[in-house]
Amino acid sequence: MDKKIAIICGVAFAYGIIFGFFIIPQVINLLIRFQTRLKPGNEARDIYNAIPFPLHFHIYVFNITNPEEFSNGGKPKLQEIGPYYFDEWKDKINQEDDEVEDTITFDMRNTWIFRPDLSNGLTGEEMITMAHPLVEMIALYVKKTRPPMIALVAEGLKELFYDNFNATYTGKFMDLFFRGIPIDCATDSFNAKAICSALHGGVAKNIVPYDKTTFLFSFLSFLNHSSAGRFTVCRGIKNIHKLGKVIKFNDETEFDAWDGEHCNRFHGTDTTVFPPFMTPEQGVWGVTPDLCRSLGAVYKGKSKYAGLPASRYTLDLGDVKNEPENHCFCEEPPDICPLKGTMNLAPCLENAPLIASMPHFLNGDDHLFENVEGLSPKDEKHLNIVDLERVSGMPFKAVKRIQFNLDQEPVKEVEPLANVRKMVMPLFWVEEGVAVNKTYVNMVRPIFIGKTFNQVTRWLSIIIGSLGCAGALYMHTQINSGSVKITNTTVTQNDKNNVSKNTVSPALTEKTDNHVSSNSEKNNTKNENNHLNANLSFDTEDGNQRY
Repeated sequence: MDKKIAIICGVAFAYGIIFGFFIIPQVINLLIRFQTRLKPGNEARDIYNAIPFPLHFHIYVFNITNPEEFSNGGKPKLQEIGPYYFDEWKDKINQEDDEVEDTITFDMRNTWIFRPDLSNGLTGEEMITMAHPLVEMIALYVKKTRPPMIALVAEGLKELFYDNFNATYTGKFMDLFFRGIPIDCATDSFNAKAICSALHGGVAKNIVPYDKTTFLFSFLSFLNHSSAGRFTVCRGIKNIHKLGKVIKFNDETEFDAWDGEHCNRFHGTDTTVFPPFMTPEQGVWGVTPDLCRSLGAVYKGKSKYAGLPASRYTLDLGDVKNEPENHCFCEEPPDICPLKGTMNLAPCLENAPLIASMPHFLNGDDHLFENVEGLSPKDEKHLNIVDLERVSGMPFKAVKRIQFNLDQEPVKEVEPLANVRKMVMPLFWVEEGVAVNKTYVNMVRPIFIGKTFNQVTRWLSIIIGSLGCAGALYMHTQINSGSVKITNTTVTQNDKNNVSKNTVSPALTEKTDNHVSSNSEKNNTKNENNHLNANLSFDTEDGNQRY
């Protein structure tokens, strides 16, 4: 019986070790590999091609409430207006698969649809006052890139914007961001024509022709429902750990905006997919063409989403001045570098005088707050976060936030800008985010059910097997120990025969030997009794003799 118990418990223990630690985890990992790779025709590829639900896209604008004071060098007093809520649909068009390289090439397309019903009463027709996006940007651009032409450009700006030649611009939100602000180039002025000629040459992507003599400027319309660039990424069929990795962008294998390979290299995915089996130390990296760089979120700890375990990652822009590996983002390191929490976008955006930061200068240098009023940075509202399920690579929740600021300074040659203060001037910030619904959470739930079941059965098998084997060994030891003692104390058949003979002989002696003297009888009887006692006595477990 003890052998059968030992065999059964040994099998249970072996099952817990072999299946629990090796076979079942490998089966689960194999299923994940097949389900997450971007193979044409599978569910993961279909979702990747066109995300079947919208992301949210919020725009917050900083309204200047003291424009005259601001124009004369005072601190701008800012009022945040937003969010303007948009549904953002992402799809990938013009796809080409390369079976040999295991890559897919496509154009990324973003489509924004305004949702006034989710915009807290905002309609898009609200009047916004901000630093003049054309007068300031054109003047600052020329001052930095073509200083000898600044006087000519100053006169041209005055003629083009004769009715709004100021340091600030007041217009409707939708005009500023999507419908466009008109630039009328139907003029005979040489100075104005010089500026319009540059516009015809495509000097700025966000200034597009409307007709033969009119251009429209807007912050985002040129990005809406159009290609954000052509990506080449790994499909993960041959190597699942490379899933989504960006290989090329616009046929280039790295950016060319910065003076250093580290800052230009691609590191990460296109941010719509992540590989499975990631470790916390790897971080969550994405290639961001809008900023001409790769950005990485760092692991902060465990989190939960819809009852499932996740990993929380956060991201900010850091402090490049104190990060030697990022000095290639500086103009002249280490002395001339962007302030902590900011990034100079001029090398990326064709020398446009723009600075990126976290919303409300979160985690930024104290100097940023000295020149502005009305900002209130908070982690829960302004930090970039990702809640990632690392086994499958699914981002349960992700929020990407970035603020765009004007790199402002006085331009003496342009009258409205002669007295503005030198500062990083907030314009607006955007938030792009997703929180997957129950349907897609349930796609990864079986993974956790399988892993949990495996962990429970694995340890139960090991514990039961260990205890069973220990119990069987103990029983076997006890039985063997008890059988040795019984053998030492068992009366043999010879002893029994001797006892019988010696018990009967005194009676026979009394009947047949009447001539033995009484003294002899007593001596014989005594000797016989001693012999009988010797044969009948045996040791018990307590070491005492019993008869």
